[in-house]
Amino acid sequence: MIPYFDLIREMNQRGFLTTNSQAGHVTEDVVERAYVCGAMLAKDAPFFLNHLSISSDKVVGEVLVSKTDTLPIPVTLVRGEPHTFVRFSMFPEEALDEFLTLGIPEEQRKEFIFIACFDTTWGRDARDALFHDVIVTLKMLCDSK
Repeated sequence: MIPYFDLIREMNQRGFLTTNSQAGHVTEDVVERAYVCGAMLAKDAPFFLNHLSISSDKVVGEVLVSKTDTLPIPVTLVRGEPHTFVRFSMFPEEALDEFLTLGIPEEQRKEFIFIACFDTTWGRDARDALFHDVIVTLKMLCDSK
């Protein structure tokens, strides 16, 4: 993901604290659907969710993070077999408990929500699609404050 580091860094600087992403690569055996997951302030989420959903062909939503559940959204095809997005794959396994609590007291956790954004097109490079659309939406959010 290093080639996309500048885009991921910009998302983080603009208030979307990313935890995992995939760029929509295509190889002989693998086709990816681009996605990016992370946390943002709950007060900013309605603007972000609404704008990205309405102004693009991307799928975006709030995600309940747990250790056992999965979202039924395939994100990778390996030799034609779908691999489904796992909620806890949003986070490094060794840090899952800390991410589940955001490392802050429970009453303050309500101020943050976890969001997952997915491209609807398989194999589309996130630089010019998903990551671009997320950054444009975050810029608009920052400008609206």
